[in-house]
Amino acid sequence: MRTGESLIQALRRELWEETGLFPEGAEVPLEGPVALVDSISPESAPKRKHVVHVIFAADVSGSLEDVASQDDAVRGHRAFDVRELDSIALHPPIQRFLQRWQPGDPAVYLGKMWVP
Repeated sequence: MRTGESLIQALRRELWEETGLFPEGAEVPLEGPVALVDSISPESAPKRKHVVHVIFAADVSGSLEDVASQDDAVRGHRAFDVRELDSIALHPPIQRFLQRWQPGDPAVYLGKMWVP
């Protein structure tokens, strides 16, 4: 993160870069963070890794057909409906949390989840 940049500013920037949603200066209807998850590779992994996932909720009602990334490293991404979660591989596997989460729920720590 750049010096002095807030987490929310970084999230807004990433949403714009990765999806084309919420151009700079647009108000992003965010809630959260709503959850935190640790992904810590096992000690036996050839390359040790610890990622902290900070999960926010956003109201992105309306058409998402034109979601596009400005980042060449991001390919094959798309918006999806919460009803599709069981058929999507998520890393970390937080489908159940996302299916049950409701606006206004307290923030939670979902623990350590590692999926190779």
